[in-house]
Amino acid sequence: MEIDPLFATAEDFVGFKMVQDSRHGEGLNMEDISKNQAGMACWMTPRNTCRICDIRWVFPDRARALDFHRANLAMNSEGRDPLETSCAPLPPDVALEYHLYGGTDRMAQALGLRLNMFIFLFVVGRAVVKLFVSQIRETPLDLHEAHGYAQAVLRRVARAEPTLRESGAPRLLPPPAPATTTTTTTTSAAAAAPAVGAGASRPASSAPTLPPPTADLD
Repeated sequence: MEIDPLFATAEDFVGFKMVQDSRHGEGLNMEDISKNQAGMACWMTPRNTCRICDIRWVFPDRARALDFHRANLAMNSEGRDPLETSCAPLPPDVALEYHLYGGTDRMAQALGLRLNMFIFLFVVGRAVVKLFVSQIRETPLDLHEAHGYAQAVLRRVARAEPTLRESGAPRLLPPPAPATTTTTTTTSAAAAAPAVGAGASRPASSAPTLPPPTADLD
């Protein structure tokens, strides 16, 4: 299937401008991924206060998409803490195995800055979605705002994924009410894994790491 319709557009990220178009994998270090299987688009606000990296991996079927999602959860969460929030989750019958990570960026906090970042991970049909929303300057970014971007991405992917269209339009929740977030301590493999990827080794404004599909998905 064409991968372009699975990505968000300027209608979804109002006030943002696309600053990197790698929707077909151009310029990305994604070995063993052929064209139209994976890609990324990055967006920035005009004053460079917030950055969004919108990432997809597409597989022949849902089972292999879920296998990849589970196998790369620790890497794609980039060593961040899972979040507990009163924000309504994405609908589980559409956004499969939804996970949310993030909070205050540790590296920025060590420098006396309070910059928030959030990572949304889930599967829609045959597509694996990673949405990386990061605050670059000390302009407010809360989970309510980031969650709105995640819902816009979910709508976009759900409309484009043909395996979902066969059963009619998916049920989508309205935007959530504003909510505060708290980080939780966990001993799960994802949280205990050493810091991996963009958020772990670079400032929050860096683009996230893109792992290739594992060889044993077939």
